[in-house]
Amino acid sequence: MGDLNTHAMVGEKVMALLKDKGPKDDNDRPRENYIFFELGNFFTDLSQLRDPFAWIGAKIKVWQTARKEHWTFTLDSIVDLDGYLEEMMGQAGVHGELPTFLREFARLIGCEKFVKKVDPPIPVKEFDRIFEQIEHEKQYKGYTQYWPHEHLDFPPWPYGNVVGYRSQSKVDRHQCDSESEGESPQSGDQGKAKSVKRKVLDCLDLQIEFCAELLTTVEFEWRNLTEQADTPANREKRNAILALYGHVSHVIEDFFFHSNFIDKAWSRMQKPLPGNDNTPHWQRVFLRRLRSPKGTDNTNAQLSTKNSDFNDLVYTGCFGGDDVFFTLKDALKTFQTKHDIRNEPWFAAMPSEGQKVLLPFFDDTERKKMNEKDSNGQYKHPAEREKWFKAIRDFVNNSDSYIAAGQVAAKMKGKEFLHEYSVKALKKMCEIDKKMYDKYSGSAGVPDDYCGCFAFMMELISQADEAEDKSNKRAAELDQIAVAVEVSDMSGSGGGSSPYYMNQAIVPSHNGAARETIGTHSLINKDNARKQPLFEQSLNVAVHVACYIAEVMCRQIDRQDVPTARFNRDAKSKSPNGAVNTVSMPKYVNWLDLLRHFLCHPDECEHKWHVEAMWNKTPPQYHVVKYAEWDMTSDRMKLVRRDHLKELYKNIATNAEADWQKVKTT
Repeated sequence: MGDLNTHAMVGEKVMALLKDKGPKDDNDRPRENYIFFELGNFFTDLSQLRDPFAWIGAKIKVWQTARKEHWTFTLDSIVDLDGYLEEMMGQAGVHGELPTFLREFARLIGCEKFVKKVDPPIPVKEFDRIFEQIEHEKQYKGYTQYWPHEHLDFPPWPYGNVVGYRSQSKVDRHQCDSESEGESPQSGDQGKAKSVKRKVLDCLDLQIEFCAELLTTVEFEWRNLTEQADTPANREKRNAILALYGHVSHVIEDFFFHSNFIDKAWSRMQKPLPGNDNTPHWQRVFLRRLRSPKGTDNTNAQLSTKNSDFNDLVYTGCFGGDDVFFTLKDALKTFQTKHDIRNEPWFAAMPSEGQKVLLPFFDDTERKKMNEKDSNGQYKHPAEREKWFKAIRDFVNNSDSYIAAGQVAAKMKGKEFLHEYSVKALKKMCEIDKKMYDKYSGSAGVPDDYCGCFAFMMELISQADEAEDKSNKRAAELDQIAVAVEVSDMSGSGGGSSPYYMNQAIVPSHNGAARETIGTHSLINKDNARKQPLFEQSLNVAVHVACYIAEVMCRQIDRQDVPTARFNRDAKSKSPNGAVNTVSMPKYVNWLDLLRHFLCHPDECEHKWHVEAMWNKTPPQYHVVKYAEWDMTSDRMKLVRRDHLKELYKNIATNAEADWQKVKTT
C-alpha cells in the first residue's frame, strides 16, 4: 500500500487550489464539497487490501510453508486445509473471506475519517453510496480491488516471469515546442527526421493512456454537471466524479512515488544525495534503483544473484517475492498518523476488548511478545500467545454486548465512540471471523494459531516480520561493505574501483536483502519519509504536477458566459460587437499530451522543469495546453485501455489459480 498520509498531503494542496479556482455558487463560495476528492484518493490505497492475484499467491505460499514448517505434523489431521485456504483467501474472480473481512475494516476506517472527522463531514449515506457502488457506473466503482494500473505498478506479465516485459515505449518523445532542451530528433540518411522514442517502458505508457482516459471522463462529466441545476441528484453525480478525480490524481502521483524517475533525474545532476540521505546505506539503495533486474537464464523464472542490467529506461516497481509482506507491514503504518496507535481516534473509539485484539497488529513491541522465537524455533512467550487467542474468541463471541457497552461508557464519559456505521462494519468483521473459526476449528483440525481472520492475519504479519528482519540483517552486512568505499568510487553502471562492493551490494538483482531487490516496489517506492532516498524531492514533484493538472481542470470546468471566446471554446460567429461565444461543441484538453509532458524520462523534461520542481513546489511548468478533437475525446471516454488492463490482470489471476490447483495436490 501507498502511504495514505503522503497522498493526503498532496490532496490538501490540490483541494485548496480547487476551492480557490473551481466552480463557485451564486454567493461566490466553492460549489463542491472537495473532500470527495480525498475520499477517492483514500479508497484507491485501501482497495489494495482486496487483491485476488496476491491472495492466490499467498495461498500457495502458505500451503508450501505449511509443508515445510508450521503444520508438517498436523497436515494429516486437517480435514480440509485446501478448502480452508480457498475460502479464506478466495479464488480467481472470487473474493475470499479474508479480503472481505479487510474490506469491512476499510469501511470502518473510512467512516471514522470522513463521516466523523472531516469538515464538512460526508453524510453517511453518501459515504456508503460511494463505497458500495458504483457498480452500475462504468467510470468509477468506489471501493473495489487492487489493479496494477491504478497505482502505475509494473504488471506481473507474463505469469511466472520475475523480470517481465521490459520493452521500450513505441511512442515518439513528447515536445511542447521544437526548441525544448534535451534530446532532439535526429536526421536519417535521406535527411528525414528520425523519431526518438520515449525512454519509458511500453507497459507504463499504456497505463498512462489509461490515466488520460479517466481525466478526459472527469472533465467531460464535471463540465456537463456544472452547467445543470444544483439539485440533490446532480450533486450526488458530482460527488462521484470528484471521487473519480481523486482516484486518478492518486494514480498520477504514484508515477513519482513508484518509479525511478527522481532517481534517474538525480543521477544526471552528479551531486551527493541531499541532507540525511547521504549515507552509505541510502547510497546503495540509490545505485540499485538505477539498474534493471535480470534472470538466471532465458526463462526468467528466478532473479539472478550475480547480475543486473544498467537499463536507462524509467519504470515502476513490481511486486515479487516478499514484497507482499513488506507492503502489508507498510499498510499497518498508514492507518496511524501518530506514533502510538492508542492515540488514534478510531482506535480509542474501540471497546477495550477490541483494542486488546487489534493492538498487536499495530504495535511491534506487543506483537513481538507473542511471536518471538528462540533458537529452536519455539515461541518464547506461549502464555502471551494463548492470552491473545483467548481474547479474540472472547471478543468475537460477545462482540454485540462488548461493543454496546463500550459505546455507552464512552458517551457517558465524553470520550470517542464509534459511528453506528462503523459499528456495523466491526460486527461484520467479527461475524466473518466467527464463521471461519466455527467451521474449521475443532474436528476440522485447523489450529487456533491460524483459524479465523484475526489469527490468520497475525500469522501473515508474523511471516512479514521474519522476512523484514532477514532483509534488514543482510542490509546491515552490505552497509558494512559500503562504509569503506568512497562515494567517488561508487558507480551506477557497474564499474568503479571497488569491484567487491559493486558485485556484492549493487549489481546482483537479488542481493539477499529482499527489500532491496532490483526492480521491486520495495526498492523503488518513495511515498513516505521512511522510504529514502529522495522522498522530499518525489513529494515536491508530485505536488507540482497534481496542482498543475488541477489548474487546467478548473479552467476547463469554470465556463461562465462571456461575450467573447474563452480559451476552452472557439467563437462560432462574429458580430459588430465582436466575437460571440456560441459554439455548441467546447474544446476538451488532450490529457494524454499533458501527461506525456510530465510522466516521462527526466532527459525528456522540457526546459528541465523537473529540476526546479524537486526543490520548489510552484516552478514554471513549461507546458502548452493542447486540445483533442471530439472523436478522440469520445474514444477515450469508452475506457478501452482501462478495460484491457483489467482483463490482463484477471488472466494473471486465472493462471495463478491453475498453479494453486497443481500445488495443492503435490
